[in-house]
Amino acid sequence: MSQQVLHSTNAAGRHWLTMATSPPLQIGPVAPNHCRIGYHILQAVFTALDEAMESRDAVPEEIDIRMDDDSPVERVALPMLPGPANWGGPDDADEDPTLFLTVRPVGGEDDDAVDAWIVPLADALGLEPEPAIAEGGYERAMQAAKDLTQAALPVVRERFLERGVLNVGRPAFGFKIGLVAEGDGTEWVWVQPKSWSSQDRVTVTLESEPFAVPGRKLGDVFDIAATDIADYLIYHPKSGEREGGFTDRIAADYGLFLPS
Repeated sequence: MSQQVLHSTNAAGRHWLTMATSPPLQIGPVAPNHCRIGYHILQAVFTALDEAMESRDAVPEEIDIRMDDDSPVERVALPMLPGPANWGGPDDADEDPTLFLTVRPVGGEDDDAVDAWIVPLADALGLEPEPAIAEGGYERAMQAAKDLTQAALPVVRERFLERGVLNVGRPAFGFKIGLVAEGDGTEWVWVQPKSWSSQDRVTVTLESEPFAVPGRKLGDVFDIAATDIADYLIYHPKSGEREGGFTDRIAADYGLFLPS
């Protein structure tokens, strides 16, 4: 089973992940690109605790966690510690701080830096973590995803043009592009290709309602340059398989969304 994770990010881009259990659970503050692995580790701890508490009265000081029935087992410690300091507002000196069951390495100190142990733990659990990145990692990762996408586009176009002769259940195609948002920012959206007669230009339909892009709305049809495509997704309805979607992992790593 899973439990809702409460997530907040501070000015340095670090993530604090908690659960409103009794006592509450926490992990963090994790590096800007470690939100995804922190989320999955916290869920694994919750699942292990839920099972353990069926046969005991007290919360264990250490617990074995795993991602699924086929994954390796790793042990973590669960000391009771306050949340991170200076996170969202001034502390009330007249009140005792809330204490959380806090994910820590076995044998570690209370103040162990999360970056030092979360990567090997996540790696052992099969979560494929990247090293902690403090600054500029998101931009570099998005550029690497776009490079992969651009290299694949000639083959993607061939497959798109062939889709009309395929049987029912043919694959669906989507592209991620950046639209200019208010304040000169970029809002990333998914569009569906409608026609691709020219190698350099694609006619697309906007698949979502932009939050802050003047003049654009759900369902708009417009042309884009193929060089603007930052990611692609090919979905096979019969098998449920997906191809592409490189930026989905990046968005989860950086906490732009949490798994449902």
